[in-house]
Formats: sequence, C-alpha cells, structure tokens
Amino acid sequence: MNTKTYLLLGLMAVFMSACNPGKKNELKPPHTPRKMVVDEYHGIKVEDPYQYIENLTDPDVQKWFHAQNDYARQVLDQIPGRDAIYNRIKELDASVPYYVGSLKIVGERYFYLKRRQGQDQYALYYRDKIEWEEKLIFDPQVYNKDDKKYAIERYYPSPNGTVVAISTSANGSERGTMYILNCENTMVVDQINDVRYPSCDWQNEESFVYNYHSANSHSTHQKFVWEICKFHTIGTNPDLDNVVFSKELYPNLPLDSIESPCTISSKNSNYTSLYFYNGVEDNLRILYKKKTHINKTELPWMPICNRSDNIITYELYKNKIFMLKSNDDNSYQVLEQQLFDHKIGDRIKLFEVKQGEIIESITAQDDHLFIKIFTNGKSMLYIKDLASSDEPSLVKLAKGVEYISSILKTDQPNELVLKVKSYTQPYYFCVYNFKQNSFKKLGLKASSKYDQQEIVRKDIEAVSHDGVKIPMTIIYKKGLKRNGKNPVWMLGYGSYGITKKPFFSWKNYAWFEMGGIMAIAHIRGGGYRGKSWHLEGKSHNKPNTWKDFIACAEKLIEDGYTSKKKIAGQGRSAGGITIGRAITERPDLFAVAIACVGSLNPLRGELQPTGPANITEFGTFKDPKQFKDLLEMDAYHHIQHGETYPAIIITTGMQDSRVAPFYPAKFAAKMQYATGSDSPVIFKVDFQGGHFITDDPNTYMEDLADRFAFMLSQMEHPGFIK
Repeated sequence: MNTKTYLLLGLMAVFMSACNPGKKNELKPPHTPRKMVVDEYHGIKVEDPYQYIENLTDPDVQKWFHAQNDYARQVLDQIPGRDAIYNRIKELDASVPYYVGSLKIVGERYFYLKRRQGQDQYALYYRDKIEWEEKLIFDPQVYNKDDKKYAIERYYPSPNGTVVAISTSANGSERGTMYILNCENTMVVDQINDVRYPSCDWQNEESFVYNYHSANSHSTHQKFVWEICKFHTIGTNPDLDNVVFSKELYPNLPLDSIESPCTISSKNSNYTSLYFYNGVEDNLRILYKKKTHINKTELPWMPICNRSDNIITYELYKNKIFMLKSNDDNSYQVLEQQLFDHKIGDRIKLFEVKQGEIIESITAQDDHLFIKIFTNGKSMLYIKDLASSDEPSLVKLAKGVEYISSILKTDQPNELVLKVKSYTQPYYFCVYNFKQNSFKKLGLKASSKYDQQEIVRKDIEAVSHDGVKIPMTIIYKKGLKRNGKNPVWMLGYGSYGITKKPFFSWKNYAWFEMGGIMAIAHIRGGGYRGKSWHLEGKSHNKPNTWKDFIACAEKLIEDGYTSKKKIAGQGRSAGGITIGRAITERPDLFAVAIACVGSLNPLRGELQPTGPANITEFGTFKDPKQFKDLLEMDAYHHIQHGETYPAIIITTGMQDSRVAPFYPAKFAAKMQYATGSDSPVIFKVDFQGGHFITDDPNTYMEDLADRFAFMLSQMEHPGFIK
C-alpha cells in the first residue's frame, strides 16, 4: 500500500466517523471474581482481592487469561484505521531489504545476525573479509522442527573464528540450547541443553567456560540463583564437564545466592577473570587466575576487587587490568592495575571526568586505551597512549556521529569498528583509524528509500516536584506546529540505572506521519546523569521516578506541544512502576496508559522467579521500611474505586520469567473493576511469548499497530474514531 492509498483510507474513515462520533467503549470486559485475601505486613493489613490469579496453573485462571485476550482483540480490531496503520508499518519495514545486528569481528572474519524481508528470525552469517560474499552459518528454525518460534539470543565465535557457540530459546522463554558449530561446514559439533542466557568464554579453539544453574535451584522464586561455571571441551559429554567455580568449591568467599559468576578472557592477556554481578546491581566482584590454571580447582582465584570498590566494568590487556569506577557523587575514574601470578600491583588513576559526564566503556587496542563518554545524550571519545605519560586526548568525531553504542576490536593495525546510533537516522557501522583519525562507513547496512526524510530531535527540561530539572528528548517530523493538538507517545523507564540511549526505527515513522511526537523522559532511577541519578529514583526515593514522568508530561503541555487529551504514557517492564503510579497519582493527565509486561504489583515481586535479584533495586517486604517503599511504588494497591482513569492497554507474555504474568493480570482485573470512566481497560496476552516480543518481527509490528491505533482512537484522531 502506498502513502496516497493510506491517506485516502484515513479520509474515508473520517467521513464514516461523522455518523458515529465519540469514543465510548460499548464492549465489556469479562467478569473477574473478587476473592479477598488480607495479608499483614509488620502490623499493616493489605487487601488483595485478586491474589488467586497468581496461581497460573489453575484452569479457571487460564480461561480468564484467554477471555481477557479475546476482549482485547475485540476492542482493538474494531478501531477504524488499525489495519491501515499496520499496513503502513509493514510498508516502512519492507523499505529496508534486510536488517543487520550484533556484529563481531575475529581477525578478518565478520560475524553478524541478519534478517531478510520475509524471514521471521535473525540468522547468523559471516564473511571472511568485509567485501567478500556472506555465508550462512545458522538459521534457528532449521535446527528446531516444531511449531515454536526459536531465536538466537547470543553467539560467541572462538578466538580464531573456526567455531562458534550459539544459544537459542523458544517463544521468549530465555532458556534453551547452546549449539557449537564448525564455521566451514556449519555442522553441529556439540550441544549443551537447558541453559539460560549462557556466557561462553573461549580459552582456545577447543575449550570454553560457560555459566550454568546448579541442580539445587528448583523453587519458583529461587530458580535463578546459585549459578556455577563449568569447563567444556568440544567432543566431550557436557554432563561430565568440570566445575571451575561454585560456592561449594570456594566456601570462604562471602557470596550471596544471587551473585552470578561469569568468566572473561582476552586474546591479549594470559589471565582469565571471574566476575560476579549481584542481581541487578552493577558493582562487580572480580577475581583472576592464569589461563593455564583455569581448570585446576586446587589453585585459588586471586581477588582484584570487591563490590564495595564500585567497579562497574573492566578490560584485561596483556598483564594489566583497566577498571571503570563509578562513585555515588557522580564521579567516574579509569584505574590501571598490574596483574602477577600470585599478587596484584597498586592501582593507578589514569583518567577521570567531571560531573555530568558518564564513562560508559573502556577498550584496549594496540597499546591504546579508548574511553567512551556519554553526556547530554551524545558521545565523546578519548584516546590514551599506554606507552606515553600524556593525558588522554579528545577524539574529533566525524560529522553525524551522535552516539557510539559500541566499540568493536579488530586485528587490523590502528583500527576499531564503531556502531553509531541516532534518534533521527538509522544506525550504521564505521571503521575508525585512530592513527589517521579517519572514519569510513562499513558496507553492511541496507538503506531505505525513506532515509532522507527530515526528522527533528530536540532536548528540553522539565522541573520536577522538588525543583530538579529532568531532561527529555522529543522527536517529530519537521514542520510540526505547537498548537497543543499533537499526539504524544511518551516513554519512561527509570530503574536499575538504565539509560534510554538514542535509537531509531522506520516503523515509528508511521507515528510521525500522523503528526505524532515521541518523547523520552530521562527520569530518575535511570542513569542519564550518572549514578546519583539512579540512586535518586531507587528504593525509598522511587516516587521521584513517576513524579518526574508527570512533570515531563506537564512540560509538553506548558510548551504548547500537546494537551491532556493527547498524551499517551508508556512504561515497559520496570517502567510499569512509572506509568502505573503516574496514572494512579494523576489520572487526569493522560488520555492513554500503556503498560507492557509491566511491574505493576512489586509488593509480591519476591515470589516470582527473578524476585531475589530485584531486592537490591526495590526492596524486600520482609523489612518494615522497605515494605512501605514497595507498597508506595505498587500501582495495583493504589487503584481507587470510582476514579476516572484513562484508557489502558496492558500486555504480558505467558513465558515471561522476568515479570511474572500475574503482575499485569492483577492490575488489569482491579482496574477494570474500579475505573469510573467509559474508557476501555484491555489486557493483551501473548500465550507463546516471553518478556520480549521483538524476536518475531511480525508479532512486533502487530503489537505496534495495536498501540498506535489504540492511542489515536482514544485521542479522537481523524481516521481512528468509531
């Protein structure tokens, strides 16, 4: 369908809507019984009328999920313009003949994931040189013949690129199989079953270390704790793999059950590192030993740092380790430390940045250290000559290099490959020669016929409830007028110190064509302005997160971009706290709320599979003070009967191991019962999907069309009014 046809359909829908104006929802959601349970926490009684929905194996609960999804489809399918905007999204997607991602370089061999038009999943390819013909290594559907949707989650080429380890899972379950393939003949030479997001740290061309969940992790809320590291040699039985690290092997290490171990080696170092991440915290515990000792459990791992040292990432290079230190006062430092077989040298501070500048990564290559910095939504890059005492120098980036999302090493002298992203143009890869300070695009990415469309990025600030200025990025098509009538799709997350970095998708252009604005609120709880930005929206400071989101919505109205009847707020996963509490605190401010696989009932979070890992971010109900923090951030428990809430679309995936389906389900049930408005509250269920739906492009486009159509219909946008 071309653009003219698409617009014609919109005009026809406008004419038809003149006979039936308004947006009242005539369909009714399925009945949901209330079965009151009263839980007592530290002397405080909390009513929970839908707690029985947590029993996802109950046949009646399963029927209820199906009935809710049927109702959601009825509401969505009757929206005029829904099919037209879906077709437009597909047309925009099809303008790019193929998509490339997850590039890795070993010698002159380039590995990458690629999805051609008409394919449901990304497959793994390689080229022996960038200009040579590509070769298919692995298509996940070829190796899995059932009707499930399999996707490549991660892949790891060996040091010389002769073999590659590939982890796959079905339907977003994040648990599956790791295949080891010979790159030349694409034959599977080994297979390790029942792995969840496994790492694969190659020690040589035949052996690697991988992380695995120990057999004693069976209970629902303990199934992702007590990981171990195992050593595998190609051609041997994985059931007999030697354990190179476990709590039992090293009982004197003061580890929590959720401290997950993972090893990292480097071609340029004789040492292997063992690091532990503690749930969702980013402060690492790091140990090391010689590569030749990795499989000798009688030789101890030597400590480098504890979690109290605030090391968030590091790089092994030759006989040194370079570490990135993040402090609570928003300062960042790069440290250098010498490694010996049985001891470590003194730490030396190589570099630090001023407040407001965030060091994101450090990369060592050809006796140079590259320090990538994020500030005001853009990248800076410093280079340090390790053979010189000179201070690091700022790299003059090529025109158009807005944000560097990753830096890839190559075996070519003085060269790196950068992945460059933007809010207004598709990403691309480029070769950076740091001796010549030259940038050249790498010929992997396909172009679109829409690449020259003019899209505008603008950065503004809102003043939050406590006077703190909150940055916000808005994106729209050139020529937009500030008339208070523009539809706004407003995104917010605000947890774990995660920052929403620049991104672009031509699918979203369907929104911009409608005169829509996409707004990204960089709220506290995220990491847009460093570690303190995270801490100011964490645990007992969590209210800042949704209050910042509210302030950003008010700023868009104040500046004339939109009005209350034109704002749709969206939160995904932990962003469910953001949108859930924003609408329960200010239901008048939003026309639509979208909670995708949202954490909407965090008070009960410890009872889900990833519950223990999230305690450090949100708290535990076992502690009296933290219980109150959890209750305050719990949108489910803040729903008020009879309040006029906006239209709401809630989603879940029944295979979701990160945010259990009962979170959004209970919120949907209570909101449908309580809302005093005629605006629909719908609950979409993906029975085959997990926490992510992007593995299947058509499912994602269907979902995006649903969201766009739902938002525009509730905003009474021409072409979408019943």
